[in-house]
Amino acid sequence: MVDKVFDKALEGDMRAVEFIADRLEGKVAQRVEVATNNEPIKVFDFEGVDFDQEEIITISESKVSKR
Repeated sequence: MVDKVFDKALEGDMRAVEFIADRLEGKVAQRVEVATNNEPIKVFDFEGVDFDQEEIITISESKVSKR
């Protein structure tokens, strides 16, 4: 398998060249940035209903049973 990839790289196959380079040098690190806005994630969309954060908390707290 190594000989086959090496032969393809010598023929100019850039995927083979990249494959060999990745194995010898390691893949280039990729940077990922994540931005958050600290807002709740909207899971359901009820047509005609607009909940704000206070309403959601009030509804959630009223549904909790006291044991």
